[in-house]
Amino acid sequence: MKDSEKAGLSLSKLSQALCLALMGASVVILAACTNTTETVKNDQPYQSERLGGNELLVRPANPNASLGVYNYTVTDTAVGAQAPAPASSPESADTASNAQQSSAAEGSNEVTVLAAKCRSGDGYSCESMAKQALQDYDTKGNVEDLKSAIMLATKACAYKQSACMLKGDLFYRAYKDKLDIDSFLPGHYVREEITSAYTQATDAGDLTLAAEAYYKLGEINTEFKRTKAAQENFAMSCKVGGSEYCVRSSQALKASGQTKQANEALEKACNLGDNKACLDYGEQLYAQGAVAHANKLYQQACNDKDATACRILGQRYSKAKSMKKAQEAWDQGCALGDGMSCSLVAGYEVRSGQLALAAKNFAQGCTLGNATACHFSASYELNQGKVDTAMTKLGTACSTKDAQACYTLGLLQEKASAQKSFDQACKLDHKQACNSLADSYAASNSDAIAAYEKACSLGDASSCLQWGMALASSKQSSDALKALTKACDLKNPSACERLGMLYSHSDHATEAVQSYRKACNLNAAGGCMQLALSYSDGKGVKKSNAQAMTYFSKACKLGSADACAVTK
Repeated sequence: MKDSEKAGLSLSKLSQALCLALMGASVVILAACTNTTETVKNDQPYQSERLGGNELLVRPANPNASLGVYNYTVTDTAVGAQAPAPASSPESADTASNAQQSSAAEGSNEVTVLAAKCRSGDGYSCESMAKQALQDYDTKGNVEDLKSAIMLATKACAYKQSACMLKGDLFYRAYKDKLDIDSFLPGHYVREEITSAYTQATDAGDLTLAAEAYYKLGEINTEFKRTKAAQENFAMSCKVGGSEYCVRSSQALKASGQTKQANEALEKACNLGDNKACLDYGEQLYAQGAVAHANKLYQQACNDKDATACRILGQRYSKAKSMKKAQEAWDQGCALGDGMSCSLVAGYEVRSGQLALAAKNFAQGCTLGNATACHFSASYELNQGKVDTAMTKLGTACSTKDAQACYTLGLLQEKASAQKSFDQACKLDHKQACNSLADSYAASNSDAIAAYEKACSLGDASSCLQWGMALASSKQSSDALKALTKACDLKNPSACERLGMLYSHSDHATEAVQSYRKACNLNAAGGCMQLALSYSDGKGVKKSNAQAMTYFSKACKLGSADACAVTK
């Protein structure tokens, strides 16, 4: 006997065994399993009889007995099996609508047609019924439904090799759900059934299906501690399925502690053009100390226009103090639309004294949605006296929960808007914002403003600040300068910051620097930031990159995210 005939006979015997074991589960399952040329012994609560020739009638021995998944009487006749709708009680029959009866009949007929086709060797029909039985099992939790699904999938696998995937899935489900298949398939072992089914699926003529089947074989063999076999399975899945399956196989291998094989799979995915795989592989290589190889992979992905790869490559070079290469990588990332790359290269440019170029890249980073870039760009615009542009960028940064940006924005706004910005910053734990918010609530009318003026004259710094803010909002600049100057002299850091902004806006750079210096000395991060920018740009003070970095560092320590961006 030929091997193919032996295989077919073995499969046929398994199908018969399944059918015999599961005849009590469902009459439609019986209909699908029944071979009209053979007599099947029925020890379950059903009656079957020949009605001339090859006709077979199957009905419950007890009309009131439960029929499992499908409650049908199935008759196999010369003109095809007929399946009436499930019997209803007299009460429910009296109340059932015509539409319900019609729908039930249509469903019955559909199942009957599938059963007839399955019996005649149509694998698609057997597979469809198996999926329905599985759906019923998922819904009701009746183990007989899972048995039925296994039986039907086995029959489908015999006719349609791609259905062997479903068969493997169902046997694996039985294993996971702790169903003892020996109870209905004596002599069969779940591991072998799963392996056999997935192996058949690999040869179904569908590359995607084959890749998935090899992957599942890898998972099964990993679970059953067949390490070498699992490695071979994952390698085949990668080979047949391409980069997607190489990545998945790598993840599975890594999870089981097979690092070498996991890296090999990632390398294959990378070589197939998967840039993310290149990045992941690069991370693994970095962790293992293979820095040069990792950088080569990142450069490859960067050259393939992966902006994230450019950014990470720049960060790696920066960490290694190769700043020229870092700048080149970040420039590539920025040009490819990565806002963080723009921010990073701008930070390097600030440190190297190239403020004008840095401002350009921070502005580009802000346009691309990077909050840090927006905050720094806004600070630069403030230093240049461009309040309106600065407020727009501060608003963008504030919307990303940048507390310092929200606070600075509040200093520039009128009362109602300022309160909202202070509130946002306060909720983000910005102490100065909380103080400013509390003070602003009291200044709610003209009487309160008059009271602030009086309190200011008596030496209350907070009152001077609120009075000055109110005057600034009403465009009374000269009076606002007087009030804020007094508040600043009384060591209110927020007043010194706001005063510096007013001087910058009116192009009094020297006075602005003096105010920012006072604010910085009072530990206002925004004041230190503005002072650093003044030194960096040589605006109102002699240009000094060293001094600029000193104040950037202090601003960073005081919580300014944009300052930190240029010191790290």
